[in-house]
Amino acid sequence: MRKKITKIAAVLLGIVCCFAATGCDKGLNSDDGVSSVKMLISGYVNLPTDSNDPYRKWVRDNYNLDVKLTAVGNLSGTAVAEFASNDKPDIVVFDNMNEYATIAEQKVLLEDWTPYLSQMPNASKIVNMKDADNPDGDSVAKQMMSDGEKLKGVWTLPDTPTWSLKIREDWAEEYRATTEGGANYPAGNKATDGGVWQPRTPEDLLNFARWIKATKPNCYAFTSAGNQSSLGTLGNWLPLMWGTVAELPYGAYITEADAVSFPVVDGSHEQYINYLKQICDEGLIDPSWYVQSWENKTKTKQGLIGIEWYPGSITMETQMHNEGKDTVNWWKTYALPCADGFDGGYMPMEGYVGKIICVSKRAALNKDKMNAIVKFIDDCLVYFDESTGEYVRPVGYDALRWGVGVEKGCEYKDIDGSDYKYVNTSDTDEHKFYRNTTQGAGAYDWGAWIATTKDGVIQGSTERVDAITKKVVEHNSITSKMKSKVQIGSSLNLDATKVKDLNTNQIRWEYGYVTGAKVDSYATFRNKWKTQWGGDELLEEAERQFKEFGILK
Repeated sequence: MRKKITKIAAVLLGIVCCFAATGCDKGLNSDDGVSSVKMLISGYVNLPTDSNDPYRKWVRDNYNLDVKLTAVGNLSGTAVAEFASNDKPDIVVFDNMNEYATIAEQKVLLEDWTPYLSQMPNASKIVNMKDADNPDGDSVAKQMMSDGEKLKGVWTLPDTPTWSLKIREDWAEEYRATTEGGANYPAGNKATDGGVWQPRTPEDLLNFARWIKATKPNCYAFTSAGNQSSLGTLGNWLPLMWGTVAELPYGAYITEADAVSFPVVDGSHEQYINYLKQICDEGLIDPSWYVQSWENKTKTKQGLIGIEWYPGSITMETQMHNEGKDTVNWWKTYALPCADGFDGGYMPMEGYVGKIICVSKRAALNKDKMNAIVKFIDDCLVYFDESTGEYVRPVGYDALRWGVGVEKGCEYKDIDGSDYKYVNTSDTDEHKFYRNTTQGAGAYDWGAWIATTKDGVIQGSTERVDAITKKVVEHNSITSKMKSKVQIGSSLNLDATKVKDLNTNQIRWEYGYVTGAKVDSYATFRNKWKTQWGGDELLEEAERQFKEFGILK
């Protein structure tokens, strides 16, 4: 879909105002009419920039706002501390409902955005989007973000999935052509599509993995990056072949019988964890899968792994790791296999809302300052235009997310044969981008709070659109069309301590179980999960919240 770029209004008039009720707002500079704004987000780099930051200047020039951007890794903890201080944030962007609820209960946030929607055409389109299965009523997102007639915040669109199953296509072709692959998967078999091998079930993947072990010395089918604390990506995608992810709150879901369930309860987790145990027992997985960090997970790009869970950037990263070698056709995107008898094979949608954007009550008291803030926010929100069926990138999004209009020499290029735009974020011979300097790395955080996979932009490191970029577009295009389900558990606000304790106990048992350590039987584990570790209690709370959101009868 071709993206349209909207125009921003003229620079706002100077803001000069003091309030008798609150005294002069210290965030207002009466000399030049520029309001000072403190903005708190979860960033990419989480570093401050220097006084030469062109992004901060761009916001100031266009909105009369001097925004001090504070990007952190621990948003929840930082937000609690900031609101308890004398220097409270003006804008806070929460990653999820859990983070939002922690601060909202302190009554320090603006509690109704409804009066401002007339000034926010882009946000209004997002707020008033209809669910496909409920075209006559409010969307689930709006119900979640509403308290009676009050709108508690505005939000970004939830991401379209970009991570998906990637398989070494050259190996898959070799597998199909060999006795092991070709004889077992002739044309017409459920694991083929027109004579091309296609894994339809978990067992199909397992057979391919066994072939890799038998024919590719020092190579493995699977890997991950557990960093000694999780199952990594294996915990993200393997369970999807049977149902939902097996982690609270994300894996909680509503059954067709209008009951709340979870993989440990419905039996799908047992199938998945036994599958992973079989992979480990047969030596089909990189031995470092649990202990290594993501930074040390290099075997994939070296060409030593056959099955991955990755976004389309896998092709770009692989090529960069193998300079001088043509790796453009190493990876192909596949749909998720589905286990027989289970409702699996669906891509997980992030949730009903993306980032939740809030303003403090104190900032909202200053009328002129608030008007500038809502204009700034609205100009940065990608929205869906129902009249054209297209996603639209406003100019603020282009500027802060990708640097177009801010960084000299940073511009979009068309990608032939697709509706995507290409942007080179690496330095060229003519231009060195501020974001790529030591003092400017934190400028990437300007786009973290609005970033969406629906923007139709592909990032690259070459001046021209090359074969690698086109392959990334191919990966992402295939993934975006896969069947998907909303991961409704991400909307829950469960007790963070209880969830953390339960998940820690679960992961400890899972790792011991799949690696053959002496741990409880599955039946004992499930009983502990439900009772001793608080699983049943958390699912009861999930049921209450789903009913409150209006998505469970």
